[in-house]
Amino acid sequence: MRLRRKLGRTLVKWGVLSEAQLRHALDEQKQRGGILGRRLVDMNFVGPERMADALNRFHMRRRLSVDHIRIDPEILELVPRELVWTWTALPLDLDEDELVVAVPDASVSECIAALSDATGMTVQPVTCPGEEIKRALLRHYGALEKRIGRWLLGTRPYAKFKFETYVVGATNRRVYEVAMSVALSPGGRYNPLFIYGEVGHGKTHLLNAIGNRVLQERADNRVVYLPAVRFADELLRAVEQNKMDEFRMAYLAIDVLLLDDVQFLADQPAVQEEFANLFEAMQAGGRQIVVTSDRPPREVETLADRVSSGFGAGLVIGLESPSLAMKTAILMEKRREHNWRIPDHVIAKVAREFDGDVRRLEGILRTFSAKMELDSHITVDELASSVLSVVQSDEVTGDLWKSSPAGGT
Repeated sequence: MRLRRKLGRTLVKWGVLSEAQLRHALDEQKQRGGILGRRLVDMNFVGPERMADALNRFHMRRRLSVDHIRIDPEILELVPRELVWTWTALPLDLDEDELVVAVPDASVSECIAALSDATGMTVQPVTCPGEEIKRALLRHYGALEKRIGRWLLGTRPYAKFKFETYVVGATNRRVYEVAMSVALSPGGRYNPLFIYGEVGHGKTHLLNAIGNRVLQERADNRVVYLPAVRFADELLRAVEQNKMDEFRMAYLAIDVLLLDDVQFLADQPAVQEEFANLFEAMQAGGRQIVVTSDRPPREVETLADRVSSGFGAGLVIGLESPSLAMKTAILMEKRREHNWRIPDHVIAKVAREFDGDVRRLEGILRTFSAKMELDSHITVDELASSVLSVVQSDEVTGDLWKSSPAGGT
């Protein structure tokens, strides 16, 4: 595909040059080669400053369709497959040292810089719908996942964690609304999103709820849930096996990354450095990143400034301790989820008398339900007094509230 004739017609339409001048310039270019814009300046048809403004307007504002265009194979070879998939960028046309590339957003300067560095050329972006570019990339370059399948880490979001089962109240409504916004428009306004809060305040639930809603709205998106400790383990394995290129490409193929408990990377500077590289590349490529931690970035000791400032470029938002009403509502939701036969007044008593996190309170109810099934003759009030007294004396095993993604809130 050659864009020079479309550029020429556009310049005529804008009154930058006449039809006769365009025909003359195209004839000269056909005989002598070169870039149309430079030829117009050399022939004194257009001044250099006005030409620069016109080119910028043409390339930056024009949208085109790439679904059915034909592209010279030599142009496709200029940019590696990994790079075009990373930036959702499709090479279209080449004139000497100027490469025209279709991108979803021509204002992404990091994308243009990366393509320029890779090709050694000046890159002119043309905006085009991202889904059209992805279809064209699949047609011209093939699917990137074929080369990196075994390095696509993590799991799909846990299906049980959904927005519909997340109890919303005054202390978490803002975080809920932001998380929903991210789920409906990943890679948009809140990217990256950093959610912090104490254990049992609902971070894991929200993290997975975002992923599940993304998949509900965009079934073809690749959404990955990943504990930070696993990221560190797999990174070290990739280094040991000399597979870092495959490891990086795996992450750059993700549409939405849900990273849980990032504070566990705090004492690993080498891991943080690689995470920062991936973080910046994914963000610049429009991939959504959602991260959770038990503290805000500035309070995570030994977290590199580069990583911390990267989170600050998006939105950092905290989850507050749930109120009594919220704790009661959450525990009632847990009762419904697990089908526990526990009276309302016992749930209210647990919520009222204990200040621990919701996971801990859920553990108390789980113990209560298990004991009810083992002893059918004991009264509810007797059992409640027995269980609660054990909890208050700190004789209950820590397994009651051991946190896990499958049972967290």
